[in-house]
Amino acid sequence: MRASDRLEAAMADDRVPLSIGQWVEIRSKLTGELVAAGDIMELVPSAGVVRVTDRMSGSDLQIDVDPSEYDVWIVERDVVGDAPGSRVGGRF
Repeated sequence: MRASDRLEAAMADDRVPLSIGQWVEIRSKLTGELVAAGDIMELVPSAGVVRVTDRMSGSDLQIDVDPSEYDVWIVERDVVGDAPGSRVGGRF
């Protein structure tokens, strides 16, 4: 199954709570090394990528992440006002 098919199936299945604006860490599947950290700008299931603005680099560099090569970790963050469902975390 292609990465784009896996991403599309996961989003349709509600197994992966990815959405635009979520803060994520991008880690190498091979080494576990942190490669980038930032917020999701776009989900592109047809291409099998997650577009992330890399805030870790100190710029607003946008990168396309291939889930077959990298793990996308959703970083748990508090929301001002402690809104219901405001704490989300996990691995894509």
